[in-house]
Amino acid sequence: MENQDVVEMSTTLDGKVQPTENTVPDLVKIGQIPSNLVMDYDTTVYEPVVKSQSFVRFQIDNKGILHSNSKLTLSMGDGVNASDFFPVGVGVNSLISRATLKSGGQTLSEIDDWNYYMGYRSMFIQSENNKQRESVTTSRLMNFKNTYDVQGTAPTSASAATEPELGILQNTKASAIGLDVGKTCFGFTSNNNCSTLLPIYLHGNKKSEFQINLSDLFPMLKMNQIPLYMLRDPLFIELSLTPRNTGERMSSRLNSTEGKDVDLNNIHMIIDHIYYPAEQMEAYAAANPQITLSYMDYRLSKQSLTPAQAQNNIRNVGGAGRIISKVIHSIGAAPDPSDSSTNRNRLLNLYESQYPNTSNKTFDVNVYYNNDFLYPIDLNNSARAYNLVGLAEGVMPYVPRDVYNLEGGIITANEKIMDLSQSTDLTGKLFWTAHRLNRGERVSGKGIEVHTKYDTLDTGSWIQRVWLEYTKIATITNGIVNVYNA
Repeated sequence: MENQDVVEMSTTLDGKVQPTENTVPDLVKIGQIPSNLVMDYDTTVYEPVVKSQSFVRFQIDNKGILHSNSKLTLSMGDGVNASDFFPVGVGVNSLISRATLKSGGQTLSEIDDWNYYMGYRSMFIQSENNKQRESVTTSRLMNFKNTYDVQGTAPTSASAATEPELGILQNTKASAIGLDVGKTCFGFTSNNNCSTLLPIYLHGNKKSEFQINLSDLFPMLKMNQIPLYMLRDPLFIELSLTPRNTGERMSSRLNSTEGKDVDLNNIHMIIDHIYYPAEQMEAYAAANPQITLSYMDYRLSKQSLTPAQAQNNIRNVGGAGRIISKVIHSIGAAPDPSDSSTNRNRLLNLYESQYPNTSNKTFDVNVYYNNDFLYPIDLNNSARAYNLVGLAEGVMPYVPRDVYNLEGGIITANEKIMDLSQSTDLTGKLFWTAHRLNRGERVSGKGIEVHTKYDTLDTGSWIQRVWLEYTKIATITNGIVNVYNA
């Protein structure tokens, strides 16, 4: 008689028989499962149950296991011009300002100013992925190439879409770098400045459809998958859209001020539901009446600043009583409520972090918590700041030196993108700092203070944003979700 696999059983105190824990693989953890299982899935396209130009809500069915790489797809509607395009640093992510994941009245994950947070996360995408994948899926275009000196004659219309590409190579010296959009120079202005248009599918009037990963909206899904079939209450995904009249949705090479609408008839949540053999999923649910998910979530604190206030600013950003593992910091221009064109008329839009724009380029940053500073001496070296970002994330940001800290002077001044200056719009615009709190301590009741000195910023209004990465724990007990801080 052939040997057959034997499923070990155990008897609980109330007399019930169930599989022992070691016979049931952990189906909700991302990684290898120590069993040979047949996996199946189906894809469901969900329409929003609530939708407007400011808010969208989806209700997800309680079936299978939620795949973390499910997609949100969306596109722009009528009234968008050919000169409009999504900011090259964040792409279509600019449309969402807040993302919330809920079940049974409990908030599993929520991030404010998510579009600005993606300005930081997008720095860690490799250039080849930006060019070959992200430009098509999310419209992000932060990949660079060598630029050569060229010369030519001015076209009859510098912005006409039918204008032939003109110009010849002047020499083989690549004296600068610039964005690689997959096209050569479109034409020349009177002073021999070259202007390159984005690929046609990135023009706003084409209404191209782009996608956002669910695990980007909710970082908890990068390490966990939610067993929907074990939930008693439905799962809700709520998205607050970026205000339509502030100029933050799209960039433009024209000073257009009208609002830009999302196509609400073409916004979908494409969810992959994973299934394993029914008896295996039932055995897992019986053996695990309570599931604990540990993950990182992000809390935002932001403040409006003048250039004078930014020269010496000490601010409490919260975090009291929590286990904080990382502090992410930026300072960028505030939206101009009176003129949205000033927000839109730049390649990165407002999704940037400004390096001090002065000749001496001085800054000081430090983090104070639990009665001690994180750094014995204030962080004031941009090369070290860049390295600390890499240490905090485990990978170095794919950002050229001139874009990070205004040093090197290598961003081209002659080649424009969509008639917008790369040297003006990119240099010193991605100076993000990240601080890893490495003591393993719970933050005291005084919270965390961020000390910054910027000498000086340009005239105008600025916003300092600080995200705290902290540990949250979600439990699923007999289908009921409870969430609390670690």
